[in-house]
Parts: sequence; C-alpha cells; structure tokens
Amino acid sequence: MKLWPHGVVTNSFKWYLDQGDRLVAICQRCEQMGLKYIELRQFSLDCDPRELTESELQRHFSIIRESCEDIEFDYAIDIPVLSGCLDSATADIKDAVVIAQTIAGNDPPHVRIVDTTTTAQKAIAHIDESVQSLVSLATELERQGVRLSVEHAKQNWSTFWEVFTGASDACGGGVLGLCFDPANFSLAEETHLLADVESTLPVELISMFHVKQSDGPRITTSLGVGDIQWREQFQYLVERGYERALMFEMTTSPNIWEELESAMTQWRGYMS
Repeated sequence: MKLWPHGVVTNSFKWYLDQGDRLVAICQRCEQMGLKYIELRQFSLDCDPRELTESELQRHFSIIRESCEDIEFDYAIDIPVLSGCLDSATADIKDAVVIAQTIAGNDPPHVRIVDTTTTAQKAIAHIDESVQSLVSLATELERQGVRLSVEHAKQNWSTFWEVFTGASDACGGGVLGLCFDPANFSLAEETHLLADVESTLPVELISMFHVKQSDGPRITTSLGVGDIQWREQFQYLVERGYERALMFEMTTSPNIWEELESAMTQWRGYMS
C-alpha cells in the first residue's frame, strides 16, 4: 500500500519556528517519524528568503539537504497567480527557484504556488491574463529544470480550473501539476462541490495531495471531525490509484507533534 501520507508542510510547525526552533531539527524529527516528504512553506522557515542573498540561501538550504538525505522536498510560495499579473512576485519566484534547486538533491526541483490574496471577483475578471502569466511562468521554470505545481485556494473552483486547464493545455502534458486540497473547498465555501469535482478530476494531474481538516472556513489543528470525511477521501485515492505525495497540513499549535502522531494513527486505521 503506497497511500501512506508520508509528508508534511512546514506551516504546521510555525508555532515552533516562531519560538526559535531550527528547521533542520524539525526536518530530522519528521524523518525519524517516517514523514519523508517535506514542503517548505514560504514564511514558515527559520529564515526570511527576502533578506538573504542567493549564496546565503544556497548555504542555508544545503545544510538541511545534507542533514536529511532521505527526505524529498518542494518549496511553496504564495503569489497572485489568479490576478492576471505576476510582476510583483518576481523576487519571490527567483528565490523559490534557488531554494528548490538547492534542496532537491537527487530529486527534480519542485516549486508549488498558491494564490490566497486575489479575490474571487478579480480572479473571474482576469482569467485570460492569468492563463498567459501561468504559461510564461511554467515555461520559464521548465527551462530551468524546475517542476511547477499549482494549488487552488479560496477562489471559486470553476475559475481556478479554467485557468489551470487553459495553461496546462497551452504548456503541453506533464508541465503543470495540480496540488489538490479537499479542505480548501471549505475556504471557498464550495464543500458541496467536492464529490462532483473528484468524480471527474483526472488523477494523473495531481502531483501532491494535502491532508488536513476544516470546520467551515477554519482549518483545524487536528485531522479529526470536520467537513472532510477522510475515510472517504482515502477510498477515493485507493480507487483512483493515486501514488504521489500526500502531506499533512494541520494548523500550527504547540501540540503539533502529538497531532501528527494522532493523524498518522488515524490514517493507519484506514489502511488496515
């Protein structure tokens, strides 16, 4: 069985990072727990990439790479990809490429993007421009040997899907990956659409799958009771033959290590 949620996103550890814990120590503890895929989330690190030079970024993340040899990493940034213009994100994209290439090791460098700032109304008004800017970004990252995945967030799924498929078709097969997150449908107040979306979503487009729980528009600190029926999601993944990255992404708290252990136990129950 390959459906072990073998990873975690570092925003789950922001409470500890804010207390001064080092990212390398957190990654090593994850590795010991059996969490072998880590998504490094912009601003949930032990440094601010915007304040470091390229060589400083390379030194910082090389230490993590060398200390956690068995972990696969990607790097995630929040940029206004659904606004129709990415000019304001140029510096963040440049940093993301440097970090992704440094942290990759023997794996392909991988950048994941999400837009949590563009309003639903603005996104609808800029679909064509967003497709063009996403195509340009994906093409440039492919030229540099970097994979690109895009996550949906609080905008309407229909708007996101139109941009994603438009860009994916223009780029050609396999250039763009989809980061799928069932709980984000709650952020968009579209949980009622989740089953229909999954019934037609080509699983081969999904490059990573986030595992977290929502209570209305709030992401919870545990994987317990909430809007998302995770046993059903597990069955969906089994039936579709999904075998790529699965990552926990619970809201940060002082109890995150215990919550991760509990979530892993919960998932083992689905697998038994």
